Amino acid sequence: MDEDTARHGPYSRDQAKKPEIFVVDEVAGTTHWDLNTTPTETNALRGHGAGTNLEMETRRVEGTTVIEGGQSTQSTMDIRPPRPAVVTDNQYSDLPEVVEAIPPSWDLADDKMPVITDHANEKIAAMDGRLPASMLSPSLADPVPAYPHSLRFQSSNLSTVPLTSDRSVPSSPYYDQMQIQDEEAREVKVCGMGSRVFMCVAIGLLVFVLILLATVLGVTLTMKGQKSSSDSSSTDILTILNTTQLAAVNWTDPTGVARTALFYQEADSSILVSLRDSVSNQWFYSNVTQAILNTTGADALDVLSGTPLAAVTNSYQVSLYYLTNDNFVAEMWASDIVSEVWFAGDLGTRLAPQAMEGSKLSAYWQTCQNCTNSLFLTYQEPSGRIQLCNLTNSTWSFGGTIGTELSANGTGLALRPFTDNDGTGQYGTSSNALRVYHLDTSGKLLEIMHGPETNFTWVDGSSDTALSSATAMINPSPGLASVSYGDHGWTKMIVAYLSSDGTLTSSFWNESAWTSGTPTLSGGPPASTNFTAIATTQNRMIYGLSDGGIYEYRFDDSDPLNWVYKSDVATN
Repeated sequence: MDEDTARHGPYSRDQAKKPEIFVVDEVAGTTHWDLNTTPTETNALRGHGAGTNLEMETRRVEGTTVIEGGQSTQSTMDIRPPRPAVVTDNQYSDLPEVVEAIPPSWDLADDKMPVITDHANEKIAAMDGRLPASMLSPSLADPVPAYPHSLRFQSSNLSTVPLTSDRSVPSSPYYDQMQIQDEEAREVKVCGMGSRVFMCVAIGLLVFVLILLATVLGVTLTMKGQKSSSDSSSTDILTILNTTQLAAVNWTDPTGVARTALFYQEADSSILVSLRDSVSNQWFYSNVTQAILNTTGADALDVLSGTPLAAVTNSYQVSLYYLTNDNFVAEMWASDIVSEVWFAGDLGTRLAPQAMEGSKLSAYWQTCQNCTNSLFLTYQEPSGRIQLCNLTNSTWSFGGTIGTELSANGTGLALRPFTDNDGTGQYGTSSNALRVYHLDTSGKLLEIMHGPETNFTWVDGSSDTALSSATAMINPSPGLASVSYGDHGWTKMIVAYLSSDGTLTSSFWNESAWTSGTPTLSGGPPASTNFTAIATTQNRMIYGLSDGGIYEYRFDDSDPLNWVYKSDVATN
């Protein structure tokens, strides 16, 4: 005893009686013990351990708060239940050597508290948060629980790093691993995955599904009403009325997009239109009859099966002309043809023009400098003469009959712009004149002129090109289509006339004389050359109905008899 006093001081045992006890991050509902020894306490433990008694405090964990001496201390980490350790004298240091004892076996006496079995098989019940007396006065035979150990994790090695007095987490890989394992163990599992992983996977799947739905919806809306004739089936093509006539028009809209519209009839006599724009360069179609019924609320449209068709535009509005079953000329117009906004025109109610049976139609909207911006329409009246109507300042009126020659019954008609006297405007290209083409009873191609050269009166022209007698005798007479073109204004003209047996003939004016011949069609499918209906646009495009399909050709302005295939027109 004196030796201990001399070596450790007179108050060494008192110092050893009150070690600092604290708990780190206990789990609610369990009791843990922690011992933090100071150098003085270590000295008290060394040597004659049998006579050494250390007092320990027990504290009850309430939630995540440790109740100690009436004060609350927030826990910092989860620790394990105590494991007994042996403190021995190392004979070469003032610090004790702490070694791991043989782990006790745990026996769960009940559902709440563990029972610790020591080496002598003595069972000590840890009840109500208090330790038995034997644990409060440890000895070398019954060692102090030097380091806490959780029931949740069993380690084969016990760390000998003492807990720090400032309650901070030790800088040790073991404690870092404990903390990571504890967080993983606390993480809720969903479908075998951690909640965070599951949430990331779920969000990814949701984004994928939304993108997929948007793609499918976009493709569906884009393809609605669209079908390229290159992949259209024979059933779709055969829905075209075999006696349909064609009408075509091209223009550039206010946004600078070039557009083309081609009109024809379906097997049930409904009027359809195929549209193409310079942005997509694809053909789309829509049902004009259905569109106007939707606008007017009518039950049906009075339209003649196989009616002649004529279309015009002023780049803002597209107007279409056709015959009713009683051969009256009727009108419909679209303020937005792409959006299928169609209205009934007032030509029929204002003038009620009566055409002869088999009459054809032709029209053009003349827009130029020093023009009246009038819309001109021609048809064959019951007497066989060519009748003119015009729309000026939104008012329809009759223009009287034009030409002095009697036309063949059901003659083809073509009305096109032309440039007289090098034209008007800055570049002399304005279409200040008009030309009408028809066939007389002897089979001649006749021309009627209007413009500066004729002092803006209608007079007979100089075409006087004779057709073959066989062609002239065909009843009904051949259909006509014409296009004006040229390098400096529309000073040249090509006229194509088509007999019902498919015979195709063309005449063209080269600024000095008329020349006739048979066009050469190249590049198209074999079934694309047997035309039964024909139409043209001002950009030198020619459209022909052949074997239930509509085909597009373009003629070479240097060789008007050379027609090159361009595309199949979508018709369904």
